[in-house]
Amino acid sequence: MKTLAITTSGFAANARAIAGDTADVLAGGGVLLWPEAARYDLVMLWLHPRSDGLAWVDDEQRDILTALDVERLPLEDAVVFVGACYGTENRALLDALFAAGAKAVISGPGVNFGGSEGALAGADVLAQMVRKLLGTGLAIDAAWKMARLAVRIAGWFGMPGTADALEYTLDTREPKQKSGKWLAGLIMLVMFALSLLFSNVDFPNLLTTFSSIPSPPTGITEWDKTVYRGTAAQEWWSAAIPVTGTNSIRVVDTVTATEGITFTLVETWDTSAITLTAVYTTGTGALTILTDTGVITWDVASALATPQTLTKYWSVVSGDWVTTTITETLTTSAGSRTVYVPLEHDTWEPTPVPTWTPYYTPAPWIGTEFPTPTPCVVFGCAPIGSPRVAYAIFLPIVIREEGYIEPWWPEILP
Repeated sequence: MKTLAITTSGFAANARAIAGDTADVLAGGGVLLWPEAARYDLVMLWLHPRSDGLAWVDDEQRDILTALDVERLPLEDAVVFVGACYGTENRALLDALFAAGAKAVISGPGVNFGGSEGALAGADVLAQMVRKLLGTGLAIDAAWKMARLAVRIAGWFGMPGTADALEYTLDTREPKQKSGKWLAGLIMLVMFALSLLFSNVDFPNLLTTFSSIPSPPTGITEWDKTVYRGTAAQEWWSAAIPVTGTNSIRVVDTVTATEGITFTLVETWDTSAITLTAVYTTGTGALTILTDTGVITWDVASALATPQTLTKYWSVVSGDWVTTTITETLTTSAGSRTVYVPLEHDTWEPTPVPTWTPYYTPAPWIGTEFPTPTPCVVFGCAPIGSPRVAYAIFLPIVIREEGYIEPWWPEILP
């Protein structure tokens, strides 16, 4: 069975472990060069979704596969595993996979996770078991059911991300197939369970997210961000949040670090668009607030291995601003990551400027000036061009030759 994995550079080690030693692995960024004339039985994708859901991108947000690109891929009778966040919701990309000939697509809703540093998580085991079970000759429906059971077994042994993996779904566009090779798949599943039982595995806590949100720097176990407009949570990573002058914005950052790590979260914003109204923290961090310049600095030294939160409230400033961004940078000694929360002023519209209606009067004879104004002799008349009137209407002058006879048209009866 031929397998292809397309992945970001940061997930290449995991992709190789999942896809197997004989698979083709395309890792990195930029333009995708599909192996010439290659046909694959299984294609695995570990990429980020573009904010509009019409492309998969790399770690630098460069397009790898647009929906149009996907439609042109040689995917006849292939099974496709989509390890990208919002895989199920981005229907344009899923429809493109089927348009390219895929017979089945496996994808997950919401934010999806993989392992990190070469260790597998729930979705990785799901993809790996699908590959191995298909390799025994099982039909996709049977392979899918056994792979999900393998994930449940891994969850009993403490593997992270199993709840996320069990939300994945199988979508097929052909009748279900019966397979007589279920015994080989069952034997493989038993061997997998035994390997977990006797290997004394120590699963890591670190997970890789395949959303458009950058992964946190080394030393940060999890960086979770929730944005509210009023009391309603917003999908801030995919599009600008529409706000009005009556809205409030709340951003809650929850940071879990390796014990003893020191980190700094710096937040900046445009004070002419939003005004900071309150800040709350939990944990051991020291807080510096420069309200006038729109900067918050949160320093946490020798962090505990427990979640710590920073909650900020802003009110929206009414005015003629159109878009603005809250910028957050999380830094450790190993590096930094920056995310952006875009806001869009939803109600402001520019004041319309009156458009002058062109003057038009047909010339009754040669030498008549254009336009020929109709005299204004009533109360309240203003001269042509006055700023008090938005437009003027002129009636044409019609002159008939002497002896002119009005044309007669026969009446058309019903």
